Amino acid sequence: MFQSKPLGLVCSYQLMVEVTHYCACAKCCGSNAQGLTASGKQAAVGMVAMSSHYPFGTQIMINGTMYTVEDRGGSGIENNIHRVDIYVPDHQQALRMGRYTTTATIYRLGR
Repeated sequence: MFQSKPLGLVCSYQLMVEVTHYCACAKCCGSNAQGLTASGKQAAVGMVAMSSHYPFGTQIMINGTMYTVEDRGGSGIENNIHRVDIYVPDHQQALRMGRYTTTATIYRLGR
């Protein structure tokens, strides 16, 4: 049976987001990149960077995949509450996945 939202999570709201992709390399994260997110966790698939408007632990669904906010970004992300940067394992994948606009659903704010 298909479920439109995960069990146990309450839909807070939907919003249009501009999606980009990043990896933990020096090109994406700077010369001191060590693979750690702003929340102190090791970067991993399923994590996203968003403005500090969204507390760490916020759950956001994009195109049927649930992500957790665990990272921040530069001013392009911090100053735009409609921007989401999705972590991917390597730089070529980040480039291939590109940039697009879609509707996302925030299911939970913070932990």
